[in-house]
Amino acid sequence: MVQILFDRLFPHVRKEGEAAQNLQELLAENGFDPAQHEQIRSDLRAGRIGLAQNRLAASATIRDVEPEDLFDATSELPKRFSEIGNDALRKGEAAVVTLAAGVGSRWTQGAGVVKALHPFAKLKGVHRTFIETHLAKTRRTSRVLGVEIPHVFTTSYLTHGPTEEFLRRENNYGYIGPIFLSQGKSIGLRMIPMARDLRFAWEEVAQQVLDEQKQKVRESLHAALIKWARARGEGSDYTDNVPLQCMHPVGHWFEAPNMLRNGVLMRLLEKNPNLKIFAPAQYRHARRRFGSRCFGSPH
Repeated sequence: MVQILFDRLFPHVRKEGEAAQNLQELLAENGFDPAQHEQIRSDLRAGRIGLAQNRLAASATIRDVEPEDLFDATSELPKRFSEIGNDALRKGEAAVVTLAAGVGSRWTQGAGVVKALHPFAKLKGVHRTFIETHLAKTRRTSRVLGVEIPHVFTTSYLTHGPTEEFLRRENNYGYIGPIFLSQGKSIGLRMIPMARDLRFAWEEVAQQVLDEQKQKVRESLHAALIKWARARGEGSDYTDNVPLQCMHPVGHWFEAPNMLRNGVLMRLLEKNPNLKIFAPAQYRHARRRFGSRCFGSPH
């Protein structure tokens, strides 16, 4: 048991050559775009992008939203909206997409877990995962309308395997409708930070001032990191780690292109040629209401 515990806590590190090879294989498997990567590097080194540019201009106007800018969905909606959504579901024009590619490290004080598989709430005496609650909503709507509603879970290189295995083990939580896993096919490679961005993060962004000795230690650490970035080459590829730590996901904007590249959209259209609407549901809103906001959701 002791040996198993240590193997879990401290995974075996591959040799340098093997790690580099595996990184290249992982990048190729997950849709890494070297041309786009070089464009980002060029813009970063030229100062066209960076932390200082990632903020509103001083001339920007910020004002409160007006009542006519909002749609109040906290009260009961007019019946015609439900009829429109139900009609789309009956005709096979809509599918549900749950964005489930992330890990929930912030929820567990640093533990890297698949957010979709995290038992976030205890309902009826049982801890429920996000996947279970999302499928439960789709299952209920499917039963009420008497139709099978396609449900897509987007995944990443970090979450695809565990999510696939978990759904198989749980028998899709009893959902008999079609379930698709849309594996991410867009990936980024981390870069050594620019010294100017490190300075901006530490000097321009508001931070708590520590006592004198702790402040000196922090400033020494900042100076060491800037020295490291310059020595390694600002904007160069970060490869001095295990492959999975050198890569990074590129965000939810790529979920639509991913469904084109991984074939999920084609399989959806083959089963549902009338498909017109994706009803997206994100997990991050579920922390407050044991569910999720479904933007544009027909149910």
